[in-house]
Amino acid sequence: MLGSDMERLMVTMQAVEQACSGLQEPNNRAAAEATLLAFRRSSHPVQACQYILEHSHLATARFQAAATMQEAAVREWTLLSAEDKNSLRTYCLHYVMARAEAGEPFVQSKVLAVAAVLLKRGWLDSVATEKESFFNEVRVAVLGTHGPAAQRSGIALLESLVSEFSPSTASAMGLPAEFHEHCRASLELDYLQQFYSWAQDAAVSSAERAFQGVGTPLDVNVCSAALHLMSQILNWEFQGTLVRGPNGSIVVGKNRSNAFTSSMGRESIKRPGEHASVVQPGPAWHDTLLPPNRVGWVLELYARIRQGGLGGSGWIDSPFAVNARQLIVQLCSLSGSIFPVGKARNECSDSTFVLISPRELIRVSAVSDNALFGEVIVDTQNGNTTQDLHLQRLMSGISPWLDPPEHIVRAIKSGTSESEFLDGCRALVAVASLTSPSAFDQLLRGGPRPVGTLNLLASLTCEIIKASGAQNNEEETWTGEALDILLDSWTVLLQPVDLSKRIPFPPNGIDAAAAVFHAYVETHVKAAAASAHEEGDDTEQLRAAIAARDEHLSAIALVARAAPSATVPLLAMLISERCTWLPQCTGGRVDPTSVLEELHWLLLMSGHVLADSGDGETPLVPESLSALSPGTADPVNHPAVLLSQASIDLARQSLETSIREVFSPRLMEAVVWFFGRWVDTYLMPADAGRGPNSTPSSNEGELPGQIASNTGQFDGRNSLVVAFGEEGGGKAVLETLVRVAVTALTAWPGERTLQKKYLCASGDDGIQCEGSLVVFGLRSFVELPPKMEAWQELAHAFAYQQPTLSALAAPIQRALSEALCKSAAGMSSGDATNQYVKDLLGPITGSITGLSKREDFQTFAQQPDVILQVSCLMERLRGAARATLPRSQKAIFEVGAAVMEPLLILLQTYKHQSSVVYLLLKYVVDWVDGQVAFLEAKETAILFHFCVRLLEIYSAHNIGKVSVSKSMNLISESQTEKYKDLRVLLQLLTNLSSKDLIDFACDLNGEVENPDVAQVVYLGLHIITPLMSVDLLKYPKLCRQYFTLLAHMLEVYPEKVAKLSTEGFGRIVGTLDFGLRHQDVEVVNMSLTALNAVAFYHYHAVCRGQEGLGAHALSTPGPDGAPKEGVLAHFLRSVMQFLLFEDYSNELVEPAADALLPLILCNTGLYQLVDAGGKLYPWGSMRRQSTTRRSYSEVVTRVEHGHATVIGVGASDPFPFNEEVNGCTTVCRDPPIVVKLASIYPGQGEENRSSPVRNKPQ
Repeated sequence: MLGSDMERLMVTMQAVEQACSGLQEPNNRAAAEATLLAFRRSSHPVQACQYILEHSHLATARFQAAATMQEAAVREWTLLSAEDKNSLRTYCLHYVMARAEAGEPFVQSKVLAVAAVLLKRGWLDSVATEKESFFNEVRVAVLGTHGPAAQRSGIALLESLVSEFSPSTASAMGLPAEFHEHCRASLELDYLQQFYSWAQDAAVSSAERAFQGVGTPLDVNVCSAALHLMSQILNWEFQGTLVRGPNGSIVVGKNRSNAFTSSMGRESIKRPGEHASVVQPGPAWHDTLLPPNRVGWVLELYARIRQGGLGGSGWIDSPFAVNARQLIVQLCSLSGSIFPVGKARNECSDSTFVLISPRELIRVSAVSDNALFGEVIVDTQNGNTTQDLHLQRLMSGISPWLDPPEHIVRAIKSGTSESEFLDGCRALVAVASLTSPSAFDQLLRGGPRPVGTLNLLASLTCEIIKASGAQNNEEETWTGEALDILLDSWTVLLQPVDLSKRIPFPPNGIDAAAAVFHAYVETHVKAAAASAHEEGDDTEQLRAAIAARDEHLSAIALVARAAPSATVPLLAMLISERCTWLPQCTGGRVDPTSVLEELHWLLLMSGHVLADSGDGETPLVPESLSALSPGTADPVNHPAVLLSQASIDLARQSLETSIREVFSPRLMEAVVWFFGRWVDTYLMPADAGRGPNSTPSSNEGELPGQIASNTGQFDGRNSLVVAFGEEGGGKAVLETLVRVAVTALTAWPGERTLQKKYLCASGDDGIQCEGSLVVFGLRSFVELPPKMEAWQELAHAFAYQQPTLSALAAPIQRALSEALCKSAAGMSSGDATNQYVKDLLGPITGSITGLSKREDFQTFAQQPDVILQVSCLMERLRGAARATLPRSQKAIFEVGAAVMEPLLILLQTYKHQSSVVYLLLKYVVDWVDGQVAFLEAKETAILFHFCVRLLEIYSAHNIGKVSVSKSMNLISESQTEKYKDLRVLLQLLTNLSSKDLIDFACDLNGEVENPDVAQVVYLGLHIITPLMSVDLLKYPKLCRQYFTLLAHMLEVYPEKVAKLSTEGFGRIVGTLDFGLRHQDVEVVNMSLTALNAVAFYHYHAVCRGQEGLGAHALSTPGPDGAPKEGVLAHFLRSVMQFLLFEDYSNELVEPAADALLPLILCNTGLYQLVDAGGKLYPWGSMRRQSTTRRSYSEVVTRVEHGHATVIGVGASDPFPFNEEVNGCTTVCRDPPIVVKLASIYPGQGEENRSSPVRNKPQ
């Protein structure tokens, strides 16, 4: 028998080896993969895996054996005895230790990963003694008892354990998330700190041997691996203070932080920078991480590496050096309760410091745990906290990586690796994330080169800015990465989490910020001029570069605001200087391209400095600017006023015909972007003249000249009010900007991007703009534009379709119409508003009516220029409809009513012009959406009548009906846009259905009965439904909109369903059947919701003695004479089938339960057939494929007052951690019942045993 087993194992090994070799041959790859998959899925393959691991000479075969052993052990875990589980873990450990010096490290790593997975799989079942026995063996190996090779393997095992127990890198085990979380918390509480101490001891001992020259070359590798493990442990996602409760459970407490208790002025924890993460391990780690001898040893170790003691000639990028630097950066990120509250204890027994080499660490630390390393002299009398001293110690060790900046940058440009420099920058941003600017600046004051840390940061930033400007090789990206990190440091220093608090910035920091901004502006202005003649490229790479540029500008704007007295006037001077150059470029005398590119960049920079984007909120003037005094009695000298005025003067030059010829559309795009940000913040703000602490009435009645203080000085806020307030120069600025906007629309007729930016707040094409005209139409000074001469000229040109505006693209005309109509809200009265709208849109209405009445319109309408004209007129009407406001609603309704008949004529005429039909339908949808809530009964009847006629004409001409064969050819979502007219019609019906929900009309006379909204919508659905095929409903946008409307109608108006014809009711039933089988969870949810509403309506109606659904709910004779069950019985079977035998999301358990309850109430007789032997379903229909056989086990009904609960499907499973389904719903009905549904898997060893509604394992 033994011989036969050995032969079987050998045959298996040969098959696996042959398959592994076949993977390298394309012709044999498929067969080889099938063999390996069959091996992995085989029953009880562990013995064969061990045989292959021990006897195969092929490394890939051993790797496959290890992978198979892991998968099989997890799969068959419950079949293994406790002794088998323990021996399997021990086998993996001993296998690796016995072959620690062997090659093929990927095989060793896989076996270690298997050990980690097996240990975690049995973690909650293993007793403490088993874990201790296993970890004692690991500890002995890690501490070097069995030699450096075994030591390295022990460290690698700990790395695998940390990775496996971390939820983000855990292996799939088919277990709930709670299992993984419990294992993570247990490891963190009981063992993680021990792992760090073992790794630290291993690093110390191996480094000592390496420095003394008494070890082996492996000692360097062991030390490097130990440092990597220490860094990996600090990268752990610490959850807080963990304690074990009296019953053995683990309690997670919140990890408080006392970083803001420092005497250096921290007030709150700041957000970590994008390139830094905060490490908060908790107070239990204090003695493990923070003793100065431990931190100092790491710094001293890296200092020795830098001196060439270890790592070889390429030391800077060696794993040893990289791992040491990563650990130091992680130590810079320590924060939270690991630092005790209060002042630091004396770090040294006297005022001297101790410098100790790694070989002396163990001996000295045994004498004094408080010895100080790294030549940092600590003044114990200054009251610094432990965290302050910790950061000072680290910064003193990191500063040689960064200082002096000019020498380091020059060395990198000469070929030295930049990795150390970048790690130093990462450490800098980590420290900046934990300190205030003042505290950050003090960290290097006591070092060998006493310089403020802010000055060092400024010098570094300036050098990198200069290096990036001079970089010629596009492949050298280190300067960009370094600049990102350094700007992130500035951001975390200058921008607190609580934006209401202003962070004090030290004086030398202000000078440093000014120097950085000057260097940045100088470099990028030169770069803009140099790029003037480069060809543009509208590619993804270019868009990514623009996004990166905007991020840099936002960061550098914070730097500029830290020193506004020096930075803002610089921008104003540069813009004004180049404005004086533009007249010299007229007539082709001088090439203006470089100047235009410089102005383009300066405007972008100025916009970021002066204003924020708002992001849905009203942006305020940056505090550093509003608090800045002009220094004189003249508010014009305020820096923000100077820069704003320079930008306005630049925009004003575009109004001069002689200078406009040198303006480029690109520059005008920058102009509109700038004023899109600037207008909301500075131009006649609603709270003008009020300081942050003033009351609403504190400045009422004061004129601009009275705002100055008693000293004759203006503060920053009042200076801005005088310059740009409504009583100051605001109206003149607004007039100028309106003229600039009109010029931009007409002077560059082919530049659609420029025009959209001036007009589009948002559009169907997804463009997001901050355009001047839209801003003018929406702001608090909305009453001003209609009174301005420039605005009146624009409105007159629009109304009478002057060629300059008629030549604009149709979407641009829609946006222009919307902006002009919205400005009507500022008129003095409702009558004036309506008259303004009528004057604006009257000529457009006349043009449409005139076209439709032409005798030759059927032929005349097909001319291309006429089609274009009609499209533009539709877009103008649509823009007006979208601008509907309560004050202008009446006029816009009258405009729409006047073109009802012409629109129907256009619909019939352009039945083959899908683009025109779509524009017409979109206008009707927007018009109805804006009007339906305000209309009285008579007007509503007119509107409904028009919509029904529109739908009938559309259906009669079969517009939009698509054959199944064509639908099958659609392969992408973008192609379904061809059918957007159907979606528009569904939106039209949805808007009509909202009349009963939102109605602001006030019909006091009551002479006209309100039209029946439900009847109109159901009629519309009856007209539209035949135009849609099953294939069209497979497309998400159309399908969701259709089912949204249907679910709404069946919920709100279920009684109308009973009155539908047999044909109409049948269409709804067919649609719900389709929805229940749809793959989209949202569609299925809406179908179940609609079914619930209809079934409950029928049940309550029958209880009241009414007929409910009437004949629709009764059985009827089928085509063959056999009785055909009613619709509710049909859906009872469908929902039961859905719940018991189909796969679905947990999200559907509740709506399915809601739908099942009324169906059972309406069909109790049919449902009770289940207890009579399962006659609801034939046994054969319950079988699916052989891999997923299921049996119906139990359906129990009982009556219980007050609740109806459906408990989802459960499943027996060989894994003990499968949880009972928690998808439950409670419905208060009368009479309610409780329904319990359950199914089980018969037999053992079946595959794919997955309950569709239980929690998905991780």
